[in-house]
Amino acid sequence: MKRGLLVLMVICGFTLGVGLSFTVHLTRYSIENIAAVKMVGVSVWQDVNLTTPLTQLDWGFIEPGENVTITCYVRNEGNIPETLGLLTENWTPANASDWINLSWNLEGVTIDFGEALTGNFTLTVSSSITSVIKFSFDTVIVGSG
Repeated sequence: MKRGLLVLMVICGFTLGVGLSFTVHLTRYSIENIAAVKMVGVSVWQDVNLTTPLTQLDWGFIEPGENVTITCYVRNEGNIPETLGLLTENWTPANASDWINLSWNLEGVTIDFGEALTGNFTLTVSSSITSVIKFSFDTVIVGSG
């Protein structure tokens, strides 16, 4: 009986030893991943200290043939250089864009990440404007990189 128990213990020990030897011989190879996520985005501000976001352009009363300029400050909030663009949309009335044009001095300018630039929006009203007394539209600043 003792001999059978001893044989059983040897078999168990051998099986356990073989099992442990397999786990000891397993290797692990780890590869570290380092990457940066490309972030694009710009912010537009009213003041040079970049403390007050620019949320509305109030042009006041404009005469036919007049140009009006509003200064802003644009900062690249992403982590790559971006090229700036300007779009207008949602004109009310729809034909107002036939007589009124918005432009700015930063069209096509590349802004580095973290950099802030001074921009000037210029609204130009045609001297031959007709039938538009009140108008509104959305200004969209685009940063592409």
